[in-house]
Amino acid sequence: MTTDKNSTRESHLSGLYALCVRRPVLAITLNLLIIVAGIAALLGVEVREMPNVDRPVVTVTTTYSGAPPEVTDAEITSVLEKAISRTAGIESISSNSKYGRSRITVEFNDSVDVSEAANDIRDAVSGAGRNLPEDADTPVVVKADADADPVMRVVVTSDEMRIEELSKFVDDEIVDRITSVPGVASVDLYGSQTPVFKIAINVQAMSSRGLTPDNLRSVLEELALDTSGGSLETGDQELFVRANSDVKTAEQIGMVKLNETTRIRDIAFVSYGPERASSGAFYNGKRAVGMGIIRSANSNTIDISNDVRAEIERMQDQLPNDVEVNVSSDDATFIGGAIKEVVFSLFLSTSIVIGVMLLFLGSIRVTLIPAVTVPVALIGALVGIWLAGFSANVLTLLALLLATGMVVDDAIVVLENISKRVHKGQGPRAAAILGTREVFFAVITTTATLAAVFIPISFLPGSVGKLFSEFGFVLAISVMLSSFVALTLAPMMASRLLRTKNYEDTHKPSAAWVVISNMGTAIERWYSSTLDWTLRRPFILLGAATLFVIAGASQYTSLPRQLTPTEDRSVIFMIASTPQGASLDYTAGKMSELEYIAQPYVDNGEARSIMSLVGMGGQINRGFLVMSLKDWAERDRSQQEIVNELQRKTAKIPGLKVRVAQPNTIGIRGAGQGLRFAVTGTNYNELAENADDIVAEMQARYGDKVGFASVSYETTQPQLLVSVDRERANDLGLSSDRIASNLRMLLDGSSVADLFVEDDGIPMVMEAGGLPLQSTRDLENIFIKSKDGTMLPMSSIVSIEEEAVAPSLTREEQQRAVPVTISINDGYDLAQAISDMKEVAAEVLPEGTNVTLLSEAAVLEKTTSNVYMTFLFAILVVFLVLAAQFESFMSAFVILCTVPFGISAAIISIGLTGGSINVYSQIGIILLVGLMAKNGILIVEFANTLREEGRSVFEAIHDACLIRFRPVVMTVVSTVLGGVPLVMAFGAGAEARIEMGWVIVGGLGFATLSTLFVTPAAYLLLMRYTTPRKASEEKLHSELDKALGTTNTPAE
Repeated sequence: MTTDKNSTRESHLSGLYALCVRRPVLAITLNLLIIVAGIAALLGVEVREMPNVDRPVVTVTTTYSGAPPEVTDAEITSVLEKAISRTAGIESISSNSKYGRSRITVEFNDSVDVSEAANDIRDAVSGAGRNLPEDADTPVVVKADADADPVMRVVVTSDEMRIEELSKFVDDEIVDRITSVPGVASVDLYGSQTPVFKIAINVQAMSSRGLTPDNLRSVLEELALDTSGGSLETGDQELFVRANSDVKTAEQIGMVKLNETTRIRDIAFVSYGPERASSGAFYNGKRAVGMGIIRSANSNTIDISNDVRAEIERMQDQLPNDVEVNVSSDDATFIGGAIKEVVFSLFLSTSIVIGVMLLFLGSIRVTLIPAVTVPVALIGALVGIWLAGFSANVLTLLALLLATGMVVDDAIVVLENISKRVHKGQGPRAAAILGTREVFFAVITTTATLAAVFIPISFLPGSVGKLFSEFGFVLAISVMLSSFVALTLAPMMASRLLRTKNYEDTHKPSAAWVVISNMGTAIERWYSSTLDWTLRRPFILLGAATLFVIAGASQYTSLPRQLTPTEDRSVIFMIASTPQGASLDYTAGKMSELEYIAQPYVDNGEARSIMSLVGMGGQINRGFLVMSLKDWAERDRSQQEIVNELQRKTAKIPGLKVRVAQPNTIGIRGAGQGLRFAVTGTNYNELAENADDIVAEMQARYGDKVGFASVSYETTQPQLLVSVDRERANDLGLSSDRIASNLRMLLDGSSVADLFVEDDGIPMVMEAGGLPLQSTRDLENIFIKSKDGTMLPMSSIVSIEEEAVAPSLTREEQQRAVPVTISINDGYDLAQAISDMKEVAAEVLPEGTNVTLLSEAAVLEKTTSNVYMTFLFAILVVFLVLAAQFESFMSAFVILCTVPFGISAAIISIGLTGGSINVYSQIGIILLVGLMAKNGILIVEFANTLREEGRSVFEAIHDACLIRFRPVVMTVVSTVLGGVPLVMAFGAGAEARIEMGWVIVGGLGFATLSTLFVTPAAYLLLMRYTTPRKASEEKLHSELDKALGTTNTPAE
């Protein structure tokens, strides 16, 4: 008897929880080590807005001066694309060919290292270099998306400097210092006009003297002489020889002789000044030079912002007094504000959860037990973040915020079970060990279930998968740490802080606690009577739950679907365009009208500054305006309200199309502009017609839902088509390259060479002065010298016609493409717009012509299908984990019966609050699967235990629900109220937090009814067809005893 008692006692004293009760210092030390490690990890964790979702992107840019888009596309872009396409790991290739420039953007799979990818691209481009035109510059390969939106925009203004002086100052003194900042891939200059020596040729004067542009070019190239002349040895020393030109000014260039009787000034006017303007930048109405800072892949926006601002601060003392450097927009401002708000919400949520525990438990001493779980689990999660190479960002901090309400759950379950034993008269230490032992399986099971929810997420491809992965990992590690604390520190603290029953009987509780206790008792009585009624009518309850699920499914079909909710990032973009062929001055005038509309927002204090650009992207008919708004707390209206007002006002500007856009969270190129897609095929003109047909049909069917529409292919750009009589040119000994070079100089100007003045290379540009070439007759007075020295008029070998062409040509996946952008109005979600567009395209597009989604639309479609698959995998994994832990498929099925109800509750909550289905709400819904299962485990696990003791299915589930009612309610209330700061969020990034908050607060709040009523009803109906595990074990033991007994008989 004594031996059996000792054996039983020893078995109860085994386990980590018993060890911690016996050795409290060990328990405290283990948990303090977690906190210390977390604090150390905090110092090394990177801070950024979002998890690193950058795809490996490499951009190849090639300059081919004077080449029209179709030539650039045929001779540069297509050649390089074919070479690049052979590189392994490519996800997509897109390109754009403009006047004098080709840009190819190559996106790789997530598994590809961007540095290795860039090296592979350089090798491919180098191999294709021999097939490029000789006049084309060497392609430049950059490890970034050169068309990506800048993370910062900096403007430089001066009250005294001319624009060419300011441009030279920025290029010499500022650009290199900004480019050297770690993480900066490139710096785009806006409105810069570098100084040049212009040689404006008087064609008639030149021809009358028997000279050609080639004669002038040769002399100018000699002027640029500034090279090494070798070395000269004289006696015992060596002298270096440098050949240098004394020509430094425009006047000196004009005095240079072309022959014995003619100087350059006799046939050309030479001047020093800014190059021909192709763009312009303005800051609050003042002429400026702008810089767009493009970050490299895998870099940190906050670090870039801090370093750039520090660099600007350092250069302040070195700037001339009249030069000012201002930051016109900075993504880091929003990021810092968003993180600050989330951290505040995190502390607020922690306070709410601890306050709720205090109300339920009625004692500060007892509240300390579950409350201590919060700092240990949350701070300890930082260790996991650091070890996994993740960052402290908005999503991981949101995970910690949501975890605040969940990490106390296990401690509550343990504490509640220990308290029941103490109330029955057991000593605190014995109750701590026995109570923890009783719920050990439930705690481990709930933790494993929550962790299992996020396993499929780690396999979700793309940028959204990375968002899910970090969020899920942080939640999982927080919950696992909370289980460790609940099974080590909580029982130890309970054994020391809980009072015996005799002590409680002799101490009168406070009046507030009496009121709360009475309310709790009344609620328990109501639940008991309601539970009795529903368990006797389970089909009625399950029928009502089914109707609720159907209502949720119906609500889901009507919810708007988007990638991310529109966030108030305190910055508004206005993309403007004038008719093709419009001059830079005309576009600048229209942009001034746009600035006039925007200026009142600066005057009334809603906006901080205005930066406008003319000639955006190398197209003189394009404009771009950035309006930086004041901080969220400093204005009364939201960004969306201001955007809606601007859309109405800008629509009234004649001759200017304006699209008002808002930047997106994930940093997708072109996001925030509405529905973007490309019509792909073989002929640009036919593709443009097809694109126009889609736009027209969309506007006809959905005119009240769609707004501004833009087809990025309009053959309205005037162009002179020059035709060379190649046969006659060959007979005269004239090469096509030589003819083209002369014509390029006459038509567009030609940079000959750089003349070095005080160590600065100043380009010398030849151009035809005051001679618009519009027809072949204009070439009669322009001569070129044949191989025998005869002066021939250009008109004898060249003819000119005017035509209209597109200013740029686009390719998607090496196919010719015409991009289309259609803005969508409020109430018309992006997913529905995609569906409607595809339906229209299927009707109007001919065979062989397809539609390719771009930008946010492409990511949304890919994400939607992947998320559905991930959700199904999450449920499957949870089901298998539960089945393995309970050794019962039926128990797992009973627990997951509540999931449809919970998801329906979340969807209805989204609908009632005006939300949408997006990345954040989808994360919340997947999280809800684990939370629903967690509460169901508490009931089903205890009901199975009661069945093992011999109770009927009805008695087991009835008693389990009543006994587990209090911990279930406490855990749900703590989680729901812990999420209240999300639904009450304000400031930077509030929109995303609100979306996720309503899924958790509304979904879990409503779904509690499912746990308390649907779970027992499903258990009652389904578990009657199963036998307790104990019966199966007894049968196994009986068979083993019989088998062993039979085997051993002969030996006996």
